Amino acid sequence: KILSSDRLSEIVRDADVYVSFTDPVAEVTNIPIVANLGKRIILGTTGFNPDQTRQVVVAMSGKVPSVFSPNYSVGVNILFKILESLTAFPQGYDFSLSEIHHTGKKDAPSGTAKKLEQIISQTRNYTKIVYGREGISPRQPAELESVAIRVGGVPGIHDVIVAGQYEMLRLEHTAFSRNVFAQGAVFAAEWLSKQNEPKVFSMADVLGLS
Repeated sequence: KILSSDRLSEIVRDADVYVSFTDPVAEVTNIPIVANLGKRIILGTTGFNPDQTRQVVVAMSGKVPSVFSPNYSVGVNILFKILESLTAFPQGYDFSLSEIHHTGKKDAPSGTAKKLEQIISQTRNYTKIVYGREGISPRQPAELESVAIRVGGVPGIHDVIVAGQYEMLRLEHTAFSRNVFAQGAVFAAEWLSKQNEPKVFSMADVLGLS
């Protein structure tokens, strides 16, 4: 059944789960409306600034069960978990990451890249993220390199490189189609429909990785 209305409350009134991949500005307005109606929320929008993130999290927390993730791909969330286990690399190994998306993607770095940056920075104690590099600027030990590329119609490629002087480990996730994000969101919605605790979950919770 397809409904059309300029009033969000009418559209979601009979919904079990609200799934949204839209725009940060719109979410700041819409999420409180949906939460106040007591509807479970799957939020996949990226590009939030810190204040917008705080607003939508506060709107959901303590009111409705919700899942908030920068990426609903099962593979990417397993990549997040793998990165948390890379603390065994000794000093002298460098971490870098890159992401490639279609030319129409508005936010850079992507929400997924930001999550990768967060995990790597926490596990490796990086204090500065360098977006691209030019001129005479040797890499410093506290720097994490991150590169965003926008080309063609690529749904999403995220690449993490760990390299020492004599070896390199490369972890890459490639999305063949945007269907992978829809598939993960539906999987999350099915899981969320069985949750009653009014808190903000992650895809790690959905997949049993937390």
